[in-house]
Amino acid sequence: MLPAIDVGLMNEHLSTHAGLLGKLDIFLAATDNKYIRKFILTQQRVLNDHVNIMLALLNPTKTEWVSLPTINLQEKLEVFNETTSTKKTKQIALELQSMTKTMAQTNFNSALMMKDENVKYVHFEMAQQQATMKVFLDKFIKNMGWSESANVPSSVQQKVIEHFEHLRH
Repeated sequence: MLPAIDVGLMNEHLSTHAGLLGKLDIFLAATDNKYIRKFILTQQRVLNDHVNIMLALLNPTKTEWVSLPTINLQEKLEVFNETTSTKKTKQIALELQSMTKTMAQTNFNSALMMKDENVKYVHFEMAQQQATMKVFLDKFIKNMGWSESANVPSSVQQKVIEHFEHLRH
């Protein structure tokens, strides 16, 4: 038997996955961008794997350890030069970025609260998958010129170091 918190969190996750899979279908139909389509198809596969794993974890007759299937995200999501760009593609890419970030955070935070060792471990793995997917999408978004990060001068970095230097042992 699983602890109530684990069952409750997976129940919530499964509902969320149903909505996200529907949203991904809409995004897939709305874009011709090859990289975004590849990302969406990979995300659909990953989320379907997550659904199957959670259903296996919820099975009350389960006795064996349940593992997340391995997927080579590097191979699936390596960013290539893509020039097809529309306002809609940009909006979809930014929403996918938010989605993967939220999924990674939710899975990580849920894993911290979960009690069953197998359930906890799998959700940490799910969080890592989503975080890895976000890294690839971040790179694509940056390559498309849709995101900028401001850098600070070295003097500001040095001031932070000096302020916390006393913490070194």
